Amino acid sequence: MNSENTINFKLLLQQWLNEVGWSGDFEENDDGIQLRTAIKFDTQYYDVYVNASDRTGYIVTCIYSPFHVRTANLPETLFLINQINAFMKNGRFAVIPNNRIQYAHFVDFETANPTVRSIDLLMMPALRKCERYDQALACVAVGGQSAAEAIAALDAAESEETPDPVVPEVTSESTMSSALH
Repeated sequence: MNSENTINFKLLLQQWLNEVGWSGDFEENDDGIQLRTAIKFDTQYYDVYVNASDRTGYIVTCIYSPFHVRTANLPETLFLINQINAFMKNGRFAVIPNNRIQYAHFVDFETANPTVRSIDLLMMPALRKCERYDQALACVAVGGQSAAEAIAALDAAESEETPDPVVPEVTSESTMSSALH
């Protein structure tokens, strides 16, 4: 991206944080900025990092589990992650070298004009995926449950859920996150 088309991701991310009522810390580096915040699922906090490059237009969102995969449970955890990833259109779960589970999603805004709403449309589905798979991943990674049992529990939970027949209307004043809550 040339300097005329740089995107002020720090401003956009700060506005997004304000919209959702969260706080975060920013760190600037040679390539752009990094936002660090945390989100609570059940009783545990997940670390959320958003790396955004004003120069390239890239945003990489990484969400890290609070728990570490036990070495003995690594094969089953990897099998479960492969099963989950096979059904996702974007973003991926992985076990990183320190044995935490990472969800990562990459978007290139180089030719677009991102807004607070587009940041919201990137972040909220990523957070929902982590929340959706939190229990299954923890049960396998820490608890030693088999991947097959975790998948069966996910399938059972999904079959019990009834879809909301009313689709919320998103107005220009609201963000997608407020419409979905």
